[in-house]
Amino acid sequence: MEPTDTQKCPRCKKIKPKNAENFAPKKETFVATCRPCLARKAEQRGTQKEAKPDEDPAVTDLNDPAFASSNSVTLGDLLARITEVGRYEELEQITASITLSDAVFDEMGTDRKKADHIAERISSSLKYRFKYHSKYEYKDKPNARFMYHCAQDSDRQDKSRKKEGEDVKNRDKVQMDTFPCHGWLHITLSTILPYALIKINHDMAHTPYWWRDIPEDVRNMVKEHKNSTPDILWSKIRERYPVPQFSRKDIRQLWRAEASTDWKRDEDELKSAQILLEEFSERTESDKNRGLYTVEPVKVHEEEGYSALAFTLPDLLRKWGGKIKEIQIDSAWNTNRSRYEVYAVLGEVFNSGCPLGYLLIQSPKGGSDDEAHRGAKERYIIDLLQHLRDKWDVEPIIKISDKDWSEINALKVVFPEAKHQLCFWHALRTVKTRMATLRRRPAFYNVDEACKEFPFIKPDFLPDAQVENLKSLYTKYPVSQNMVSHLKVRLNGDDSYIDDAEQDQEDGPDYLFEDGEKSVPRSANYTFCPAPHRRQLLRLFTSHFCQHPLFYERHEQEKWTSTKIRTNAVKEMYQFCETRGLREVWAYLWSSWYSPDRWKLWARSTSPLLSRLRTTMGVENFWRQLKHDYLRKSYRPRIDQLVWVLCNRVTPDFYARLATRAKGWRAGRSKELSPFQKFFKRSWKRLEKRAVGQQKYIVDLATWSCNCGQQKYNPFHQCKHLVQAVGTPPIRFWQEIRRRRVSPLYHHAAIQGPDATLTRGTVTDGDDTSDDSDYGQGNISTAPLPKRRRASRGTERTRKRSRTVEAPESSPDFSSDDENGQNDDETAADLIPPIDAGATSSSYYGSDLEDQDDDTYIEEALDIAKDFERAAAIFREQAKNRAILWIRSNKKVGKDVRALVDNIRRHETTGRVAATTWALGGSAAERMGAQNRMGYQPSSPKAGN
Repeated sequence: MEPTDTQKCPRCKKIKPKNAENFAPKKETFVATCRPCLARKAEQRGTQKEAKPDEDPAVTDLNDPAFASSNSVTLGDLLARITEVGRYEELEQITASITLSDAVFDEMGTDRKKADHIAERISSSLKYRFKYHSKYEYKDKPNARFMYHCAQDSDRQDKSRKKEGEDVKNRDKVQMDTFPCHGWLHITLSTILPYALIKINHDMAHTPYWWRDIPEDVRNMVKEHKNSTPDILWSKIRERYPVPQFSRKDIRQLWRAEASTDWKRDEDELKSAQILLEEFSERTESDKNRGLYTVEPVKVHEEEGYSALAFTLPDLLRKWGGKIKEIQIDSAWNTNRSRYEVYAVLGEVFNSGCPLGYLLIQSPKGGSDDEAHRGAKERYIIDLLQHLRDKWDVEPIIKISDKDWSEINALKVVFPEAKHQLCFWHALRTVKTRMATLRRRPAFYNVDEACKEFPFIKPDFLPDAQVENLKSLYTKYPVSQNMVSHLKVRLNGDDSYIDDAEQDQEDGPDYLFEDGEKSVPRSANYTFCPAPHRRQLLRLFTSHFCQHPLFYERHEQEKWTSTKIRTNAVKEMYQFCETRGLREVWAYLWSSWYSPDRWKLWARSTSPLLSRLRTTMGVENFWRQLKHDYLRKSYRPRIDQLVWVLCNRVTPDFYARLATRAKGWRAGRSKELSPFQKFFKRSWKRLEKRAVGQQKYIVDLATWSCNCGQQKYNPFHQCKHLVQAVGTPPIRFWQEIRRRRVSPLYHHAAIQGPDATLTRGTVTDGDDTSDDSDYGQGNISTAPLPKRRRASRGTERTRKRSRTVEAPESSPDFSSDDENGQNDDETAADLIPPIDAGATSSSYYGSDLEDQDDDTYIEEALDIAKDFERAAAIFREQAKNRAILWIRSNKKVGKDVRALVDNIRRHETTGRVAATTWALGGSAAERMGAQNRMGYQPSSPKAGN
């Protein structure tokens, strides 16, 4: 029989032939329920009609005042009688009338509350719990009957929701023990007299019910302390209930329900969030006095499949919006349960981040990469940025983001004249990750565009996908395998190696790569970038990122222009790739970084102004604080809760922090240094202690520049030559210093001298705090100036360098008290170490040790060799004399030497390389091995090394 000729009955769940014998006809089809089920249903209705409750004589007597008063007892007497019986089998049928004249019943009000109270008292006495089932109102009598069933009655249990399947995870807990007790409690209340009729049916004795209900006093405690945390609440509850019958999870759920009354306005979380924003937009002056500031909902357009919510912070924008010249934007995930991506726009205020507005976007579950949804996020971001520009006059001159094209394109549309600056950290991370991806070809390389701008680029230096005769090209441009030195970059003041624990990856998901970059099958003999060249390439990229017309290059007598910086950077990177045969790498670098359109997105040299912010670490730190400080006690919060936290917790804290930087705060008293000033001072003090070598440099304090080449790498653009030329500044210097965007980067009498003309510039120049802050007032300082070092400003100077170099200090603690998402520009200095003598690049980028020439390194190496020879003689002598005690005490002395010898032996005999391609991954032994082999030049080098 065909499936269409059958039908499933919804009551008995049986599949039967669809005909008049099994189903009653109904117009052109059949009734859904089968005939036998309909007959049973009609029979049940007839039985219920015969035994309707209106005919119960006890209910009629309940409305007779004389009978009810003479036959009723108090609830306490009934409970005492039940307790005295003590034999559960006698509870099969109990009927009693009780009086409700006690004051406790008068205070309850509704009949339901009275019935619940009676049921609770009876349940407590019987040790069985009776749960509410239903209510029946009599038609011809002023009575209402409330029905409760035994919670352990097997006939009244919910059906199991257990699911089947491989990926289905079911809980391990078993269901509560149940029994066929047929337990019922009927409580009939008279609406005209204070009496109630109690009927109890319970057919069998069984295990008493174990209560897990939360007591009323605990509920009140949770309600009073809902702004506390569940952990603190649980500690207080345990003091009152050492062994509670309820669980910690119950308290957390109750706390969450109580706390939700602050922010939950509707079951639909998006609608609830919109209601909250409307409420917050109508806040009064008295609310502001309590630290509750207004918000402004932003109208956004609608996109099919998307949901979005945007709002700005008028109080912060009204105070600082027109003076903000640098903004940064970034997004975060995992801040809510509904997959909303949260964007934050932060402005630079006092070298710290100030939130201006937020955007929450929920993308379609199927993804947003298809053509119909392309550009949707970009359009939403444009809505928010246009509102900031048009309503609040936010006109930045510098805009910072990571390499998210939705953010980049939106910023370009709204602020086309502003300099776009990619985040330094994200740019390095992107290049590093791409170099370690083995099987992904670059996008199309426009060789005509490259050769037209730079004639030194060869037109046949093409990637494999754009070449017909690969064999001849491999012969002309063989891939070199020379070893290179490692690169160390300090970001956020942390001594972290950018090449730490990075492993090769065959490929990655498409969203990590740009359009046109295609995967290569594993069967193909293809490697995008051989490991030995990656660190040096990243080093070159770092130098090109940091270069700017305000800085001297090493040993240069004049500062380079933007055009010269670009020409030199492209030539340097191209020659690096050409001499090593890295055709695939050059195609990627040109298409993604060095082409004209891409160059101005990330190179700092494309603007005459030097941004105060170098990374998006300010907004990244904002996300860290949001998740760890404000949302740490909320697991996957709803959108309305997230909005409530942003408006009522985050915004007031930021407003209070920025207020401490404003002019007049703590007038007449000493002020705490800003985060920027703290880290500036820390870097300065460290550079003061650095020894200076015999190299000669131009140190010009008037323009705050030095041609040692290190100034551009330091996040505060200091170098030890400049710092030590200034000397020890007066104490007020640290509170008055502020970084500018034009030359000189620092404008202060302690730097330029008491006779220098210190004229304040514009807000664009970076002198924007003259009207609203006590910081940056260096030109009016009357503190005595420090004594100068012997070298005069603007002249060549010489210093003698000692052999010892002080180790860098520990990184600053980047905790939540670092004020408003401090970025890496406000941390300790990050200098790039020098290239080893065995490095494959001829370029030199300087470091801590830039004053030490090659001959000095060689002299040190010979001194070390003499020490090793003397140590070897001592060990031989002590071994000959069998000085066991001395040998045991000093056996660890030669551990590093033995490791060095063993690593070099393996390198010369097997050519074995480190376990990871970025040197410092893996164990301590692997890291030491990479260090021992780095840049080593054998006396008879093998081919390819």
